[in-house]
Amino acid sequence: LAATATQRWVEDPIRRGRFIGLKTRRSLAMAGALSVAVVAMTASLGCAAGAVSSGGAAVGGDVTSVALPADPTPTAIASETAGPDGSPPEGATPLPATPSPAATLPPLAAAPVPADLAPPLEIAADDLPVIYADDCHLDVPSVTPGDCVFGEAGSDVTVVLFGDSHAAQWFPTLERLATERGWRLVSMTKSACTTADIDIWADIVKRPYDECSRWRDAALERMAAERPDLVVVSDSRGYKAVVDGVAVPIAKVRDRWDAALGRTLERLAALARHVVVIGDTPRAQADPPVCLSANLDDASACSVPFAAAVNPGWTAGEAAVASGAGAAFIDPTPWVCRTDPCPAVIGRLLVFRDQHHLTATYARALAERLYARLPQIDP
Repeated sequence: LAATATQRWVEDPIRRGRFIGLKTRRSLAMAGALSVAVVAMTASLGCAAGAVSSGGAAVGGDVTSVALPADPTPTAIASETAGPDGSPPEGATPLPATPSPAATLPPLAAAPVPADLAPPLEIAADDLPVIYADDCHLDVPSVTPGDCVFGEAGSDVTVVLFGDSHAAQWFPTLERLATERGWRLVSMTKSACTTADIDIWADIVKRPYDECSRWRDAALERMAAERPDLVVVSDSRGYKAVVDGVAVPIAKVRDRWDAALGRTLERLAALARHVVVIGDTPRAQADPPVCLSANLDDASACSVPFAAAVNPGWTAGEAAVASGAGAAFIDPTPWVCRTDPCPAVIGRLLVFRDQHHLTATYARALAERLYARLPQIDP
């Protein structure tokens, strides 16, 4: 259709002289103008392609040069260069020692999606932690944790990542720290499987998720042998518990859920020097890469109201359970929602790869922020 339309209303009128006539001088002028336009367009596209390429280079690589702004301003979605260790630039406002449950900054102003967005929108959905590609993040049928060791294999410091896909999204953060700090990182995550000691329902197979319970027990046995220095736990809040054979949203059985998570954390406390729970991350209402693709001139159109993205009651409950079991708790909300509404883009980084998972690129950029909140385990 496009070819037919352009031939009829563009090519034929030019060829037959309807636009420029049949005089040589006029034809040459038209040809010259079109040549200049083509050169200008090609140069513009080349610059844009180079920007996308440089953004894509950050995927799976070092992102210290694109660390998110420590204190985003309301005037623009602007990039900021971090120090050589990934820390905020000198003079930047640091995050508070105890993250606030509410947004602390005004909303970001309307601005285009950065040309050097990392990861680029066209590959955002595939900006996954490497554990998805090497079978270390287990699928539904699998029940045996793999031999998934990263960082420095011979290190005296062992860190274990334990949980579902919302734990897996923190793998790039911990892997970067393991590489920089010389830790031995063991990844034990499983799709749609909580660490809480409770039977859950799997919508994907429409039955109780027995494989989850078996995997959880196997992972705890592995940790009993590992005796790690630190276990980092994180879970989604989007589960259904099995009560009398029926699937029930966890919001309706919160007491059972809290008790189940507490049991797991108490078991871990007996196995590891330190246990840290990272709270569930905020959520987007629509798929951010899809939304941004439709709003390239205004990234703020894809922001999410704080009240819709964050569940402060759930966060407070997780923190209370962690404290009761002797575990530390880290609230990641300020790393994602320092403003209201919560932005889809911070600096030149895309925050989410879908409605409720961080991009690997963004998670990697949070390494120093997470390290500052972890207990001291370096030798």
